[in-house]
Amino acid sequence: MQSEQLKAPFHRLMRDETANVRKKHSREAIEEMKASILAHDIIQPVAVRPPVAGDADLGGQLYRIFAGGRRWLALGELVQEGKLQPDHPVPIIIRDTDDATATELSLAENLIREAMSPADEFRAFLQLVDGGKSIEDVALHFGRSERYVKGRLALAKLHPEILAAFEADKINFTAACAYTTNPDQDVQLKHFIDAGNYYRGESWAIKNAMQRTAVAASSALAGFVGEETYRAAGGIVVEDLFGEGAIWTSIDLLPDLKAKAVDNLRAEALAEGWSFFATTEELSIDDVYAVRALAPAGIELTEAETDRMDEISDELEGADPDEADEEEAERLKKLNAEYEALEAKANCFSAEQVASTGIVFDTKTLRIRRGCLKPEAKAGADGDEGDDQPLASAAKATKDPLALTQPLKDKIGETATVALKTAVVADPHRALALIASMLEHQDERTSGIGRPTRLEVERVDPYAYGASADKKSRGIHKAFDAYTKKSGDELLAIVASLFAKTIDLTEKWFQKDYTKDDIRARVRSEFMTAFAADPVAAFDAEAWFSTCTKPMIDAAMKEMTGNPSSKLKKADMAREATEKARETGWLPAALRLKGYALKGKKPAPAGKKQPPKKKEEAHKAKRRELAAKMGA
Repeated sequence: MQSEQLKAPFHRLMRDETANVRKKHSREAIEEMKASILAHDIIQPVAVRPPVAGDADLGGQLYRIFAGGRRWLALGELVQEGKLQPDHPVPIIIRDTDDATATELSLAENLIREAMSPADEFRAFLQLVDGGKSIEDVALHFGRSERYVKGRLALAKLHPEILAAFEADKINFTAACAYTTNPDQDVQLKHFIDAGNYYRGESWAIKNAMQRTAVAASSALAGFVGEETYRAAGGIVVEDLFGEGAIWTSIDLLPDLKAKAVDNLRAEALAEGWSFFATTEELSIDDVYAVRALAPAGIELTEAETDRMDEISDELEGADPDEADEEEAERLKKLNAEYEALEAKANCFSAEQVASTGIVFDTKTLRIRRGCLKPEAKAGADGDEGDDQPLASAAKATKDPLALTQPLKDKIGETATVALKTAVVADPHRALALIASMLEHQDERTSGIGRPTRLEVERVDPYAYGASADKKSRGIHKAFDAYTKKSGDELLAIVASLFAKTIDLTEKWFQKDYTKDDIRARVRSEFMTAFAADPVAAFDAEAWFSTCTKPMIDAAMKEMTGNPSSKLKKADMAREATEKARETGWLPAALRLKGYALKGKKPAPAGKKQPPKKKEEAHKAKRRELAAKMGA
């Protein structure tokens, strides 16, 4: 078998469909090759067979390519796009082979080709950028997106110990990507060392750890401060290059930026004519609902405005911006905005109310409550939300009507316990990890750290005098013999089931003097999140609302429906709230995990009058759907 290397014009080449074993190439692979050819030309010659009598046209003889089909396809597209000339010289190696040998060589080229290791790829990209290439140039030359190149650069900049663990297959690609969500190598290494063999490779645990010294760009605080303001102050935004979202790592800037945002909000409120602006800290209260407020009087819409709202609702009914062209989608967006403006007018505070009331801003939740009465003031008949009694001038003398009582705290713990027990049984492997962590930190006192279980072993009486048969023990030796015959998965499931019985988040066993409520809340949230527990399924709405006070029930109804309870007696209020909670999936704040949302329609702001109705429920549901699709 003889071979000869030379160059041939592209239009003298044809593909040998019989000998080429790779029949399909991905679109991505073709684009990568096109970018490489434009940047570096053909690096590796294509293998061709010498011309034969049948391989010729009016322009002369043709060479059949039996190894190099992707290069040939990429060259053809570049010629069609006018980026290369038809006679572009292509390096070729001529091999005089028969059909069987050509097929064998094509197969060998595809089988023995070894892909570059991922870590080597990361370092190669970094070397190019450090050598002066821009990210845009690198992406263009290798047919990759700029986001792809940025991701590889971030992986190349991982702490060396973590990158080495990835190369040694001790952590997978997803875990390595999770570490890039915080570029601080010290933060990366701390979690890698402290987390242990299991959690150092779990992407969800890694991301949580990376963000403990940062603020999510989607958080309420970030939205309140504003990304533009944050960046202008020198704040760094780190994009999650392998997922969605981003984090703010310059958290030392946030206290001052938050204070400036509050000052701006205060100036805007006073400029609008509100009689005062105060924060919950300034009033020494824990929640904006600790002060009384007037319901917005609203501005009565004209008949023409009411008709216009109905007209817009009818026009939006059945419209789908996803199926509309750009012009129609923009028109639908404007119609939706027009409706919202009319709706806001019907539910706004009157000029008199603005002049006589103010705004209270919650510095923790960043919520704003308008129409608030000053602490020394009394509510009149116009929009009074309570009895005609003066408010305490000092918040310390004001009891929070929404503060949880101990029985309600116990119900929170009971619900969380049931949810976590169910989830632990469903995830035996993670249950075993929790057992290991509990054994590692086991002692007789909680010492303020909090934990979801005590690993408390209940004594089983082997004789069980007077007890039912199911309460009798078979004896530890018989249990041991039976368990040793189980498979690994069966035994793991049994261990998880037995361990679940020790779960206790009722708080009753915590040391009250050393364990604070926020620690209990963190323990509940962390472990329920880790096991993907479902508090909705475990929540007993009837038992909850029967224990709540009227203000608590009203507050819950406002969240679920936008209005307080329509009932007068507490028992009727509790029944109404129970039905609505089961319908919407409502949960007390202490049980809400990430991703919590009410089912069905989005509640309207509490106390607002409803706009004129004409097919209103259907129209509003459709408008919300449209607004979500249009990013409103």
